[in-house]
Amino acid sequence: MKQMEYRQFSDIEKLAISQGIYKVIAQNVDTKNPDSLRGRIDAQMIQDYKRDGIRTKDVRVCGHDVGTLSIKRQSGKPATEDEMRAYPAVEDVEKFERWLNGCMDMNRSMLIDFIICYSDDFLDWWMPIAGELPDGCEIVHKLIPGQPAVDERIIGTVLKIDETKVADALKGELPHAVAKLLEAGE
Repeated sequence: MKQMEYRQFSDIEKLAISQGIYKVIAQNVDTKNPDSLRGRIDAQMIQDYKRDGIRTKDVRVCGHDVGTLSIKRQSGKPATEDEMRAYPAVEDVEKFERWLNGCMDMNRSMLIDFIICYSDDFLDWWMPIAGELPDGCEIVHKLIPGQPAVDERIIGTVLKIDETKVADALKGELPHAVAKLLEAGE
């Protein structure tokens, strides 16, 4: 197999090549620009974390493992009652059922069963109208849906790439890949 001969570049040529590659790469890896390649990847990673709890993904180039992309989080104190939403909830079903019976002209067991099954929705509807909790109910504090139990802030992502693994994964594609990067900007 014949090895390619590479031209020797002068220092100014090396600088020009490096600057050209740097400008394109800097645009691609800009973490402050949500439209950059890195910004779009970070946004997708954060969305995956919030939806599925995925904290780390392997990064592969041409099927080779070259690093990881991880969520960077900062945890704080557990959520307090002030950070939770107050919900009316049925705590004593028998008292609540007696209260329902007393409110209705006719005892409609099917309606009572329905209201008991969907008591949270019923209470959310009832409270603003009546201004009071029915018998057998009390206010409970629950986390707002989607809010973590511990005050957690996503700071961003951490990308750890082994450049030698990238070079090995690209093998003969590296000069072509760099040329395409310079042409397209991505």
